[in-house]
Amino acid sequence: MLACRITYALIIVFGWAMTPLRLVTQTLGGCLVSCTFGLLLLPLSLVWMVLLGLLLATSWLWERTEVLRVPVLVSLVRIPIAIIGIPLAALSATYSLLIPTMGETESLEPKLGVCATWPFSVDYWRFYVCRVPVESADAERRYQQLQEAAGIGGVVLSPLTERATHVPYEERLREDSEEEEQPPVEEEAPEAAEEEQPSATTPAAPPQPRGPMCPNCGYHDDGGRTSCPSCGFPLAPP
Repeated sequence: MLACRITYALIIVFGWAMTPLRLVTQTLGGCLVSCTFGLLLLPLSLVWMVLLGLLLATSWLWERTEVLRVPVLVSLVRIPIAIIGIPLAALSATYSLLIPTMGETESLEPKLGVCATWPFSVDYWRFYVCRVPVESADAERRYQQLQEAAGIGGVVLSPLTERATHVPYEERLREDSEEEEQPPVEEEAPEAAEEEQPSATTPAAPPQPRGPMCPNCGYHDDGGRTSCPSCGFPLAPP
């Protein structure tokens, strides 16, 4: 964190020293941008993109030195990176303060954040600008380092820190394991099937006769007669 402290100290010193000049550049630059219908912002933005690329590149090199594993060797390799990166971060922050913002102060916050968190500018860009979720233990470690660096430059980074959303990696793993351990919810068995209703197109069965049938004409007698009322043929007693 020594590199981050030195970077933030230089940014504060240059920021206060450039305050009178900043008033001039903001006023004069704003007039020139208005006179050129915003075309002046194109070269100014191009210069910032070059500085941003150099900041992210040096921060990425700082991050890659961790593969060396040996602390002494890592420190020796990081010295030349810091000699280049620290003045570059201070210069980039000063440049972002001097160029006209045209009232868009929200665009100034991420620029100062990238500069003030060097050598963790890549992590700042990853977690705060691109909103990449923390999905591994290594990403969680880098996020904690970035939070510590943000504490050093709290004045600049506090608005972004409050806006950032983050779920700790261990808590996310615990939630995922709890979801996996929960038994699957079984679907409730449907209630007893509804009784089949007779189809409206199926003709109803004719009522069964209760009396004897005349063997001569087939007439059914329900009244207990001894002879068929249709043909007079004698019927057997019931």
